[in-house]
Amino acid sequence: MYRKGMSFIGAALLLRRHRGDEYVVLHLLCQGTELLLKGLLLIKDYDLFKGKLRRPIGHDLMKASDEVSRAFGTPKIKGPTGEQLKELSTLYKAAPGEMERTARPTAWRRMAPGDAARAAARPSESAKAPGKPQKYHVICGQTRSP
Repeated sequence: MYRKGMSFIGAALLLRRHRGDEYVVLHLLCQGTELLLKGLLLIKDYDLFKGKLRRPIGHDLMKASDEVSRAFGTPKIKGPTGEQLKELSTLYKAAPGEMERTARPTAWRRMAPGDAARAAARPSESAKAPGKPQKYHVICGQTRSP
């Protein structure tokens, strides 16, 4: 599930780069974020979380993010990235036609490519060495470059 989420996010970024339909880009980003967060929960404790993915979490990206923060003992996502996630969550929970009509969030226009994928990431210790490209240590322990 985690890998599928990363693939959806990658597809959203690629489509955005090629000026694809904004609704489709947002929907792929939301799907990818949902799968990524739920995948992290399943990696942490499959038996505990498999019954919580539909209810109470469902398509609520904020609930999924908060649950991941609790499960891994990390702070909740705050600041501009938290606002972006909240706005995407509101759009994603809306009926499909409603999301398409309102798919012009201001946070999305400010979002740099890869922000959503890095929302659940922390800089790794090895990335602090001068002259090396920054790497991100994803919560489940995998390392990704920006």
